Amino acid sequence: MTHDLVKGRVAVLKPLDDSLPAEGEGRVGRRGLHSVVQSTADGARIEGPAVEDLTLR
Repeated sequence: MTHDLVKGRVAVLKPLDDSLPAEGEGRVGRRGLHSVVQSTADGARIEGPAVEDLTLR
């Protein structure tokens, strides 16, 4: 379990390239200073923030 947690944290440090993940797959990386998740579904790229803003409003 510890290995999986460390692996996930290190993945966020790597910049994402412009290639699409394989169909049904996803990955985590960064664009500039922001952590981002990417996945591919039905041939379309889906991308969003890896960490949800939990700021109280």
